[in-house]
Formats: sequence, C-alpha cells, structure tokens
Amino acid sequence: MPIVPSVPWGNDHEPACYPFPMRSRLSSKLFISTASVIAALTLAIYSFSVPLIKDTAFELEERAGRAVLDTVYELARRIHLDLESHRELALDAHRNQLKSMVELASSHIDSMHRRIEQGLIDPEQGRQLLYDSLREFRYGNNDYFWVADYDSTIVSHPDPEFQGENIASQRDDSGEPVIP
Repeated sequence: MPIVPSVPWGNDHEPACYPFPMRSRLSSKLFISTASVIAALTLAIYSFSVPLIKDTAFELEERAGRAVLDTVYELARRIHLDLESHRELALDAHRNQLKSMVELASSHIDSMHRRIEQGLIDPEQGRQLLYDSLREFRYGNNDYFWVADYDSTIVSHPDPEFQGENIASQRDDSGEPVIP
C-alpha cells in the first residue's frame, strides 16, 4: 500500500481553510444541535425581553406624561394665583385712588361750605361754583364725579346732556339702580 502524505487541515477532497473538517455525521449533528440551542436561547431571550422592554418603555412614557401634565397643571395654578393676586392688587389700587378722590372732593365741598358760612359768598352762588368745579374733576382713565339731589335729579355732570335729568329709574349693567 502506498503512503500518501497527509494535508494539515483536511484531505485532498476538503479545502484546507476549515480548521476542523466535517468528517462525520456526529460533528454535523453536534453543530446543528449547538446552533439550534443558540437559536432557541436567542428566541427565548428575545420573546421574554421585547415585551418586558415594551412594558417598561410604556411605564416610563406614562410617568413622563404624568410629570409633564403635573408641571402644566402647577404652572396653570400658579398663573391663576398670580392673576387673582394681580386682580386684587388692581382692585385695591382702584379703591385707594377712588377713596383719595372722594376725600379730595369732600375737602373741596367742605372748603366751599366754610366760605358760605363765613359769608364770603351767598349760598346759591357757592352751590353753583361748587357744581361747576366738580364738573372739572377727573381721575383715573378720564373718570369723573357727578352730583344728584335727593330727588335723583342730576345737578352736576361733565356732560351737559345729563344736567337736570332724573335718574331714579335708571339701572346699571347688572340691573342694579344707579341711585339706590
């Protein structure tokens, strides 16, 4: 029998690039079994991890959404409180301005009354001077004073159209009488 030299990684019929030649059915079965086990493990890990990742991602998105909504709610609440605070400050400022203007008008009326009591002017002339001067009083956004007598007749108003008009039956925008 002739002696045939051996090839380092296979024989004459198998390429030498494979480090371990597939000579037997046992090694083929072992390879297929190992590949099947790896594929099964990969499929099992994938089947377990994808739903877990989806659930975790959903929970994270839900928490993030709630956090955003909580933040928006808190901002809206703060803005509302700031608006209410600003509204109260504006009303207080308006009340204070109105109080100051009424005190000024009252002081003016008292001054005219003293002049009448001292005999410096007669009562009718004093009343007319008082009504004329009150027509000129302005405050705020061109707001003004008007004076009505006890019969609800306007005796002093900046608009001459209202002079002498009886306003006993007039109502404001909310339905309340202008003069109670």
